[in-house]
Amino acid sequence: MEAQTAGFYSNLGYAYFGEKRYPEAFKSFQKAMALDPNTFQQNDRNGALMQYRSVADHGLFDFMLAKSYAQMGDAGHCAMYLRRAIDEGYKEVASARKDPAFVKVLADPDVKTVLDQASEADAKAAAAPPGV
Repeated sequence: MEAQTAGFYSNLGYAYFGEKRYPEAFKSFQKAMALDPNTFQQNDRNGALMQYRSVADHGLFDFMLAKSYAQMGDAGHCAMYLRRAIDEGYKEVASARKDPAFVKVLADPDVKTVLDQASEADAKAAAAPPGV
């Protein structure tokens, strides 16, 4: 019998993520979010905070969560995790504009603002002299 709890699926997703099995991680995270949209909020409920600390690539992880929330149409959580991805140094945040998974949230003002910030950061990085 398969467990139907957000904690189960988020833990499974973290395990897949740690093994760099990203498609499986993504599906598990989506199942967790469908059961509890707040399952990845940093607290000690279900070990979410401890699991997040164990993730090696926080930027990619946050971007994957943003993408999952975008597919659910949850622009607020999507924008929050896009900001976190930027803060963690993930360089592909602006690619969300072209990713079909983000279609439902691209018109949201908060998502637009974050993606504009990501595009500005990319432009600055491209204009900087090498080694700066």
